[in-house]
Amino acid sequence: MTRSLLLRVLFLLGAAASTAWASDVLEFTDDDFESSIPQYQVILVEFFAPWCGHCKKLAPEFETAATKLKGTVALAKVDCTANSNTCNKYGVSGYPTLKIFRNGEESGAYDGPRNADGIVSTMKKQAGPASVDLRSVEEFEKFIGDVDASVVGFFRDLYGTAHSEFLKVANTLREKYRFAHTDETEGIVLFRPPRLANKFEGKDLLVAYYDVDYEKKSFSHEVTEFGLDASAGDVPVVGIKTAKGEALERFLQDYFDGKLKRYLKSEPIPQNNDGPVKVKPPIQ
Repeated sequence: MTRSLLLRVLFLLGAAASTAWASDVLEFTDDDFESSIPQYQVILVEFFAPWCGHCKKLAPEFETAATKLKGTVALAKVDCTANSNTCNKYGVSGYPTLKIFRNGEESGAYDGPRNADGIVSTMKKQAGPASVDLRSVEEFEKFIGDVDASVVGFFRDLYGTAHSEFLKVANTLREKYRFAHTDETEGIVLFRPPRLANKFEGKDLLVAYYDVDYEKKSFSHEVTEFGLDASAGDVPVVGIKTAKGEALERFLQDYFDGKLKRYLKSEPIPQNNDGPVKVKPPIQ
């Protein structure tokens, strides 16, 4: 093999090795951080130290996530042992610290999973709109039919003051809740998924409040919802929620009129009633 051919082979092998180990995680320094970050609409930055054990554990997951998110969301890292100015500016006090930046501004701490799939899932949500624009009944029903709870804002004036504030909240809480908006009527509604429904919904429900600490406002908001006085008092408060009030009204009227028959139910008295706990006959 000639010298020139050998050099070409070595060059190609080196290029192949370089390509194989190329990282999809960007690396910023004090010199280019402030100028580079605004180039990305959404970017996740890891502030790390080379000696940090947790950082070493995160590194392969971060690399895998960066590859999967390539073209969707950028991932970057900053070595704080060599770039203390940037790390101090963003209050990095432990490693690894992960922060989300949006349009050049710090959006908040990354509190999601730290495995590759979890990072990918969380950052895809960050890449999309904070609140989905619903344009049809079908889109609305599909959105609220998700397995997670959904918050939908109804605004007659889209992009007005109320809607703008809604979008700010949606952007802040986008990792915890699903948000959407539409230009029908007015209000903000939380739609719970069917899996969180309980058997008592839609049925009459009687609630008795006693030993309530009204000074601490415990349950006072629920009492107020019944239209009752939530001020301090020793008398128990009884509230009844009902979807259809006719039967309940008849029952209460019969009670106040003295028309209800007494109904007593007791466990049958056992033949041997000499145990430590005795069954007493019902009081007539």
